[in-house]
Amino acid sequence: MVYFLTDASVDYVEEAMDHVNDFYNMDDREYFRESSVASSMDFERENRLRLKELNRFWALEAYRGLEEAGGKLASVKKAYRKGVKKVTSWFVGDLVHQQVDFNSSVVSYLNFLHDHSIEPHQSFPGAWYLKFEEKFHPQTKKDTAQLEKYVDFFKERKSSRNVVDLGCGRGEFLGLLSRAGIGAQGVDLSTSMVKCCTQKGYDVKRKDCVVFLKEFHDNSLGGVFASHLIETMSQDDLYRLLFYSYRRLERGGRLIIETANPQSLAIFSEGFYKNPFNVRPVDPEALQFLLEQAGFTVDETGFINGFEKEQQIQVTKDMDRGTRQLAEQLNRKLYGPRDYYMVCTK
Repeated sequence: MVYFLTDASVDYVEEAMDHVNDFYNMDDREYFRESSVASSMDFERENRLRLKELNRFWALEAYRGLEEAGGKLASVKKAYRKGVKKVTSWFVGDLVHQQVDFNSSVVSYLNFLHDHSIEPHQSFPGAWYLKFEEKFHPQTKKDTAQLEKYVDFFKERKSSRNVVDLGCGRGEFLGLLSRAGIGAQGVDLSTSMVKCCTQKGYDVKRKDCVVFLKEFHDNSLGGVFASHLIETMSQDDLYRLLFYSYRRLERGGRLIIETANPQSLAIFSEGFYKNPFNVRPVDPEALQFLLEQAGFTVDETGFINGFEKEQQIQVTKDMDRGTRQLAEQLNRKLYGPRDYYMVCTK
């Protein structure tokens, strides 16, 4: 269908579209935002193609048909406008305005759906996740002592301002940072965890960790902390986490990661998959490689939370040398430290 709009109506359309543009405040004219969380490169490629198509059809083309037309139609276009103006000017502007409002409402709703749609393993934590952690991962004095060691790493740097705790959980680390006089913010996807933290007076937001990092300016953070987070992430999300951590940290800022140690095979039977949010562990050497590729310098790697002697294969004096060596080797492979950490500097 070809619409013949008056000059006044065309000006109205352009004014209305400018208003919508200002409302979204997007200089690149991309009204449909690109997904910040993608599960694969194929998804990203398809996503970009669909976004391009949506943005191509976004704007109302007031001159569609008339501008492209030639010949006789072009020669009488001026006469058409003059005649149609008297007939249509009283209602065309209102129709265009309604269409613009409808377009903006559709875009707003689609963006709303996107902002509240995340991958299944991220959306799963709900009101009961706090109870899950309290039952299977109660905080111990040993855990607190290890967290205090991480606080010391941040205190060593003069640039210890504005540390963010990604996947902050119950806020144990936020509390230690606060007591050390270090400004901190937290982020978590679990509503129950966020509520727990805010009740303690901590600055915590419910949001995806990568989206949270993207909201900061480059070189604006003093530190980033992520404890038992990366094993819950997809490979693509881990790449993004490291990339944006490096971009957002100031020079000399630190990233500290603690995660499960897959070199200790017993973690898989003991409890790794007891947590329904764990996706896969990350090998220490692989993580160091990824960190270095992102630009970080790995200052320290430590292996922690080892198994008690009683839980390991018992090595006795009456064993011959070969049996003893085999038992010790099995202990290293089966019952090595459950977790490891890496301290990195930008």
